[in-house]
Amino acid sequence: MGKFKVIITDILSDSYDIERAVLSEADADLTAYDALSGAGLTEAARDADGILCNLAKISAAHIEAMRKCKVISRYGIGYDNVDAAACARRGVWLANVPDYCQKEVCEHTIALMMGIARQIPQKNARIRKGVWDSGRKDRIIRLWGKTAGLLGFGSIPRTMAPALQALGMAVISYDPYVDAEKMGALGVRKAELGELLESSDFLCVHLPYNEQTRGMIGDGELARMKEGAIVVNTARGGIVDEAALARAVAAGHISGAGLDVYENEPLSGDNALLRYDNVVLTDHCAWNSAESLVELKTKCAQNVRDVLLGGKPKYPVVSIG
Repeated sequence: MGKFKVIITDILSDSYDIERAVLSEADADLTAYDALSGAGLTEAARDADGILCNLAKISAAHIEAMRKCKVISRYGIGYDNVDAAACARRGVWLANVPDYCQKEVCEHTIALMMGIARQIPQKNARIRKGVWDSGRKDRIIRLWGKTAGLLGFGSIPRTMAPALQALGMAVISYDPYVDAEKMGALGVRKAELGELLESSDFLCVHLPYNEQTRGMIGDGELARMKEGAIVVNTARGGIVDEAALARAVAAGHISGAGLDVYENEPLSGDNALLRYDNVVLTDHCAWNSAESLVELKTKCAQNVRDVLLGGKPKYPVVSIG
């Protein structure tokens, strides 16, 4: 039996050999629980020294019940499913993995842009039904010469900007926390939110989800966009108001959308966005590749290992001491 107990809150992988190998360096045993719904999580975490969390919601009540926990490490970039304020109150490190899957999310965002612009999903569906029209009836647009508006200018949009420019696109960005000089160094022009909405042929959302960004793109913002513009969200559901987006698509003002994230996941069968074949939907998989999965599992476990060894996580969200 190891010196420390580490748990995984929700099982979303066939193997945890990578995590076990990393945590063995701290003499820690790892147990995976199926507590995505929250049932059994309080008891499972009560005596844990460290926690690896994927999608399970770890509330203030869960954290208050933890007797020994030193660190919670989230599989991923966002951490809105963990009560950060409660971690700070209890002196529990909260960590994430902010620098994995950047290339994957960039590739997925561009794939959604291209799929919508070239109407690839619709064509695939029609051909399978025996329809062949070489696209004469479709509204297909080229990316070359268009403007990509990046809502947020963190690590993912910074990685994506050169790829968009290589496709012949002008790139602008709204981010109040990044100055024009830093954007300009990558050939990106800083814009205010209103200008971004009005100038973008493609609006790509790359913001964290919080009180300030919840519902940030709603009816009013969509109405300000160009007729025929396209919206792509690979950041977090809830930043784009899905009902408002469905209305804008139905009206024809927004000519297409690509979403990998949703207000509620899994996506419910009665979601209005499912009615439109010019809305391309994927199942929160933009992060995924064989390479990124290894990186994610390794770095998430290293956050916990480092704390159990008396140090601090490489990627702290809530710092202790």
